[in-house]
Amino acid sequence: YGNGNGQFISYSMSRENKFLLRFDMGRAARFGDEGLGFGASITKYFYHRWWAAAGVATGSGTAVFPRYRLDAAIGRAFLPEGNLQITAGYVHEQSMGENKFDRYGCGLTLYAGPHWILGGYYNYDVGQPGNTVTQSGGAGVTYGNWKEWYVGASVEFGDVSYTQIGPSKYLVDYEQVIVKGYFTEYFTPKAGMNLRLDWGRNDFYDLYGISLSFFKEW
Repeated sequence: YGNGNGQFISYSMSRENKFLLRFDMGRAARFGDEGLGFGASITKYFYHRWWAAAGVATGSGTAVFPRYRLDAAIGRAFLPEGNLQITAGYVHEQSMGENKFDRYGCGLTLYAGPHWILGGYYNYDVGQPGNTVTQSGGAGVTYGNWKEWYVGASVEFGDVSYTQIGPSKYLVDYEQVIVKGYFTEYFTPKAGMNLRLDWGRNDFYDLYGISLSFFKEW
C-alpha cells in the first residue's frame, strides 16, 4: 500500500490544577489520500481529584481525517497520593462518507513509584451503517526519571469491523495488533524530543513506522 507521512504542530496552555487547553493542526498522507486536520480540546480540573475533558476535530481529504469528531471524558485520581487515575470516555466520529461510529472506552494509569508508569485501556465501538461492533484494548509500561528521560513500550490489539460503502455494501472485519516503542529525552528541563517506533500487522498489510517530534515549554 506504499508509504505514508505526516507533520503536525500542537500548542498547549495550562494552569496547574485549573485547566488545560490544547490546539492541534496537522497534515497526513497515506493510502493515496491526503488532507489537513484541526483539533481543539479543554480539560478542567475540579476538587476531590476529579477532571473532565471535551474536544472537537475536523479535517479534509477523502478518508485520512474525519468530517468531524467529538470527544468527552471524565476521570478521577485515587490512592493517598492520587497516583491511580481512572478515565471513562465517549467519542463520536463521522467520516467524509456515510460511515460513523460511537466509541465507549475506559482507561487506567498507575504511577508506581518514582520511575514506573503502567497503563491500559479498553474500547467498545459501534459503527454505522450495519451496527458493526469493534472491541480493542491495550497495555503499556514506561520507565524514566522526571523531566530527564523516559523509555516505554505498548501493545494494542483488537478487531476492526465496518461496512464498506460502494456500488454494493459489504462487511469488512479483521483483527490487528500494533506494538509501539517510545523514547523521550529532555535536552533542558523545558525542552526535548520524542521518538516512537511502530510495528503493526493485520490480514491485509504489515506496518512499519517512525515518528519524531520536538517540544518546548514556557
